[in-house]
Amino acid sequence: MGATAFAWLFTGLLVLFFYYVWDRPLGAQPNLEWTVHLGWGRYGSAREAANLSSLMWWGFIAFGVVAVGQGIRLYKLGEDVFGRTKRF
Repeated sequence: MGATAFAWLFTGLLVLFFYYVWDRPLGAQPNLEWTVHLGWGRYGSAREAANLSSLMWWGFIAFGVVAVGQGIRLYKLGEDVFGRTKRF
């Protein structure tokens, strides 16, 4: 579940980021209220920057779910990185 959520959030972040990169001209445009730096010299509104930031943080949380799940499998269930399990 965490891997699927991470994949969707990462894809959404990339789509939104590249939409802003391709849609916006270089430099800030105060008359359109595009004054917040979004990346690669593109500027947008504060809400657009918040959208990018929110997707990034939710992606980190989903990645954390995956990492914790793998840690549980590794340390608590005794699985190693090569797929063999410990015998009791």
